[in-house]
Amino acid sequence: GRNVRKNPYVKNTGSNDAYIRVRVLVPVSLFDVIDNGPSYWTSSALNEGQVTSAAVNAYNTEGPDTVKKVKRGNNNIEYYEYDFTFTKAVKPGELTFWNVWGNIAINKDATAEELESVESFDVIFEADAIQADGFADAAAAFAAFDNQ
Repeated sequence: GRNVRKNPYVKNTGSNDAYIRVRVLVPVSLFDVIDNGPSYWTSSALNEGQVTSAAVNAYNTEGPDTVKKVKRGNNNIEYYEYDFTFTKAVKPGELTFWNVWGNIAINKDATAEELESVESFDVIFEADAIQADGFADAAAAFAAFDNQ
């Protein structure tokens, strides 16, 4: 039940403006014992259109089972993949202005049996950057990247 502060930011270490996308991977087996489910996302940038997320949109309209699942690690653990794309390019040397969550916590009412079934307590943070030049916007840049 104790919140753990998490502030993942991404720094553009390149020499050109770049579009940034982050993926937060939450173990499927952990998801049900997280306090308030996905409500830990800090929503201001999403609400203002500065960041987009197909996964959050899917979750909000159709529930968690519509969010993409991926496997990671030696144990092939299944994760929900939450994507967050910054709509404006990040300048060289700058950090992303927003982190996807403020804190995360296990529900204080989670039972020992529920916690025993959790395969991993690791929440993984991955990031992609694409040089902004040559693309109309972040969506076009990542569409080109994803279709390779």
